[in-house]
Amino acid sequence: RAADDNHEGDLISLSGVEISSSSSVSTTCRRSTSTGNNVLFQYSTDASITWTTITTYTYTTYTARQVTVTIPTAAQGSHTRFRWIQPYNSGSTYNQWALDGITMRKSVVLNSIFEDFSSAASYSQTFQALIGGTVSAAGYCGRGPAAYLSTGASRTLRTSKLRLSGLRGSSTPVVVQFWLNMGCGTSFGTSVSYNVQLVYSTGGSDIQVDKGCALSCSTTTHRGPASTFFWQGFKTWRRLTYVLPTSLLVDGITLAWKQTSSTSTTKWAVTDVFVGQCADACNGHGACTPTGCKCDTGYSGVTCATAGSNPHLLVDSFSSTTITTSRWPVVVGGYIGTACPTNSGNAMLFGSSTVRHIISQDIDARTATSLTFYIRLGGGSVCENPDTTDEGVLLSYSVNGGVTWTDFRTFVYSGYRSGTYQKLALLATMKVAALRFRWWQPKNSGTVYDFWAIDTVSMVAPKPLVAGFTDTFTSVTTSTPNWQLTTGRQSSTTYCSRAGVWAFQPAANLTTTGLNLAITSPTTSPIVVQFMLNAGCGSKPSSGVVLSGRRTGLLAGSSPLRALCFGTTVCGGKYLRDTTYWYTGGYQWVTLNLNTLGYNVNGVSLSWTQSSSTNPVWAIDNVYIGPCPNQCSGHGQCSQSGCTCWGGYTGTTCQTAPSLPQTFSESFTTTIGTTFSQTVGGAVGTNCGVLSSGNSLVFTGAGLRMAVTSDFDTTIATTLAFSFNLGGLCETADSGTEAVILQYSNNGGIDWVYIQTLGTNTVSIRRFVITVTAAA
Repeated sequence: RAADDNHEGDLISLSGVEISSSSSVSTTCRRSTSTGNNVLFQYSTDASITWTTITTYTYTTYTARQVTVTIPTAAQGSHTRFRWIQPYNSGSTYNQWALDGITMRKSVVLNSIFEDFSSAASYSQTFQALIGGTVSAAGYCGRGPAAYLSTGASRTLRTSKLRLSGLRGSSTPVVVQFWLNMGCGTSFGTSVSYNVQLVYSTGGSDIQVDKGCALSCSTTTHRGPASTFFWQGFKTWRRLTYVLPTSLLVDGITLAWKQTSSTSTTKWAVTDVFVGQCADACNGHGACTPTGCKCDTGYSGVTCATAGSNPHLLVDSFSSTTITTSRWPVVVGGYIGTACPTNSGNAMLFGSSTVRHIISQDIDARTATSLTFYIRLGGGSVCENPDTTDEGVLLSYSVNGGVTWTDFRTFVYSGYRSGTYQKLALLATMKVAALRFRWWQPKNSGTVYDFWAIDTVSMVAPKPLVAGFTDTFTSVTTSTPNWQLTTGRQSSTTYCSRAGVWAFQPAANLTTTGLNLAITSPTTSPIVVQFMLNAGCGSKPSSGVVLSGRRTGLLAGSSPLRALCFGTTVCGGKYLRDTTYWYTGGYQWVTLNLNTLGYNVNGVSLSWTQSSSTNPVWAIDNVYIGPCPNQCSGHGQCSQSGCTCWGGYTGTTCQTAPSLPQTFSESFTTTIGTTFSQTVGGAVGTNCGVLSSGNSLVFTGAGLRMAVTSDFDTTIATTLAFSFNLGGLCETADSGTEAVILQYSNNGGIDWVYIQTLGTNTVSIRRFVITVTAAA
């Protein structure tokens, strides 16, 4: 056909050319043995009188491969024909060869590409070849339209020629950006052959756009994987952006997505292809378009440089065998297990045959100081040792959504044979609002070889500090900004017949954002933390819910907000209960004075945790952190506007009590009466014998054991009398810390005053008569 003045040389494209040779995997095509068995591709412009050879396909090299040939100028006429001819063969069934998928089209030269596959007229100009697939208007895996490649052994999507030389020297980068999905969640198997590559050609062979650079690579400007993609990293749609180097800004270049080996299940798709100038590559957080950047949700600015609300921490001990994809959106060649213990329990292991790497989500690291984790390379019979330079692990970081990466640390192949703790100070260039990390092993010898693992990853950047907050958990949207860590939270907001709460699975963690609590003006009220807690809803836990605090705002170095203190000089001779909370029959209110605990400073964060995975669910509600006048006397709910009093108490600080009983008597005949407001670890029975008569209140439960009375009017009281036995028929206490302490509180249980220690080993039943002091 004749050449078109508006186009360069026309193209012949073949999806398959195969000439049986020594390298062929075919068992039905018998091998060629000499150059006479080569196939010639020729043209004639004089009705087959003469033929001119365009190219020769040799019997030693062509085995099921896709070919694109530029038609020479001399062949561009009004009556050109083509032929493929094999000059010699040894007879039927010998020296066989085959052709498939032949097309001829005009070669369009484009200055840029912006293709979403919605218009046939557009994509037929944008791409010169779509081999082994079709354009699906319905799309693929929930996104579309798209180029869907699903048939044939070799599959290719190739662009038309591009004219890029005029873009050299510009400060605006030239990029290729696209979305890729491989399998839509369907496994491609363990073979590494079914990968997809991004390649380019300037008329010769295809070459990877990014050739990659391993640890032994001499260059120091870029070390990272090649533009080869494995299905594990593309189970869902994922956008990639490559900045084209100056060497590729030439005329006549084509780009192609290729899969040279495939099966019926190794399907994949490409859409939203852009090639051209893109300011700052949209910082990896936006779509490049001819009119500028279209920013992702949460990002803004001309080049999408302004990040919105990214998580302020990256914390994972891999305790679950399921990878948290929101935290680790890309994991190739890795899985969670215990084969190579790295710290404790599970770790993220890498031992498959593919390229191995893991990429974190973007983190707001502006206030972070360090990244900590454990790493192990080999070191066991199951964990085979890496033994070459390129089998080490490189930790890199990106501040532009993965468009470019910077080396951070190299872990050489010969070290780290056991789990080794790493604490890496962040560089100034890493303290940005969108930082991600990548651990990458360039090479391995296959499955079960050259193992490595990471565990207990932690990087925490305290959120901008706030002066306390109130959270009633009525909305996830409004509650989320108050917390920098919420692991194990249930989706249901109803627990133990109470709606509008946050309930947590065992071994969960709830940590506040950083808090500015050095509040001196205009209030002189103490700073408190107040909350409602239910630790089990009738199911008694084996360990309580612990309230811990950090004065640095970081997860590392946490300790209980108040430790157990048993009359030592450390706590001024006081007997203080620690901040561990157990099931008490329902929801309990807790109020703690942060001033007396030393947490009325800036940079504080508080955490509620439960360590054991065998415990029941627990729930929290009505959290308040801030000033509270006189702590509402322990009889009211604190808020920024003052106190809301409970149970008939009145006054600005709930200091005025209602009419309360002035006497009480409790013999525990059958149940615990209203005399006691809380009983933990105890029940009515005769387990330890008869103290006075019949049943008594017996404490045998694990963990905290405590009985708290209701409030009484003691203004005229003189004595408190009771029968008591510690040990006896029951197992005997054998240390001072196992004694029972008698205390009183006149502010709703916030503060407790010591009265008496009731013996370490009172094996005989005793009748105590305690004089009620004026203070009580």
